[in-house]
Amino acid sequence: MNEHSHLIPISKNACDVYHRQRRYYSYLPSCITITILCICFFLVLTNKHFQGIRSTTTIPIISSSIDHKNKYIHPGFIFFDTQNKPINAHGGGLIFYNNTYYWYGEIKVGKTYLPPSNADWGGTRVDLTGISCYSSTDLLHWRYEGNVLPAVTNDTEHDLYVDKVAERPKVVYNEQTNKFVMWLHIDSMDYKRARSGVATSDRPEGPFTCIQSFRPNNQMARDLTIYVDDDTRAYLFYSSEDNAAIQ
Repeated sequence: MNEHSHLIPISKNACDVYHRQRRYYSYLPSCITITILCICFFLVLTNKHFQGIRSTTTIPIISSSIDHKNKYIHPGFIFFDTQNKPINAHGGGLIFYNNTYYWYGEIKVGKTYLPPSNADWGGTRVDLTGISCYSSTDLLHWRYEGNVLPAVTNDTEHDLYVDKVAERPKVVYNEQTNKFVMWLHIDSMDYKRARSGVATSDRPEGPFTCIQSFRPNNQMARDLTIYVDDDTRAYLFYSSEDNAAIQ
């Protein structure tokens, strides 16, 4: 018995099938490569096409204005108020009351700086200016109602002192007290106080009066939102435990 006697003889037809399969699989890498290149080329063309659409697409809104920029909302573009100034309402929230929308947000103006206490995580700041309010009946033309919760400049211990944090304002209407209640994130410059603040007003366009700040359920509270159910009960949602949980 020689060294190949344990091998099973293979017919000529089997050999032909084997060689055809071998040639087939040898073509696969080239086919796959060509297919991937075609897909990439298609995606490049498609991306350019949709970029063109995104830069020109607008969402029409009913408006009597003859000015083109006041007939449409342009996604990704700066919003301007009725005085043709950029809307300054960061981390904002909206409320709909008596057929009017009210938009509240943090006013950010002035120099951006990095406090030494935040250097290890890059927490840049601007000095606190206050909370702005804008009103609109069509979500397109926004009237500036003013700084409805201004910063405090003469009391370093106040929640709204200029070196503190006041952001993420959310406003709801309390039917029992007939007050507009603003909830917002109140914090120190280094974000270690982590509290919820409350301010109230008789009117949606303010001015608001700061009432207090506290930690709900003795838990840290930072970014937040408010939900009012159909039964008029309001629920507060906020990030907690150093932003690792939602309460």
